[in-house]
Amino acid sequence: PCTVKCGNYKKVGHIIQNCRTPATAKNQRTRTCYECGSLRHYKSECPIVKFHKRVDMIHGRVRASKPKTIQDAIEVATNLRSKMISTLVECQTENRKRLDNTSKNNQS
Repeated sequence: PCTVKCGNYKKVGHIIQNCRTPATAKNQRTRTCYECGSLRHYKSECPIVKFHKRVDMIHGRVRASKPKTIQDAIEVATNLRSKMISTLVECQTENRKRLDNTSKNNQS
């Protein structure tokens, strides 16, 4: 009549789910990065790919803000310099406030 055979080793008496010996898969998928060849990660997790994406993003921003005339270049430089100065002033103000608060707390 009907005998139950294991799908792994074709032995009679049990089915694959109850098999004690694990089967080695013939088409087992290994972690492989097709960008750098590493076996530790997939291409979607590759640090090299992520780095290149960041560089391309930065390069795109620079290209988008590339001035067309000398006057535009001067304007862009002036704006960047004023932002830098205002940021520096804000940092100095915060540091002075912290220093004042620290000295007041130490005197108390």
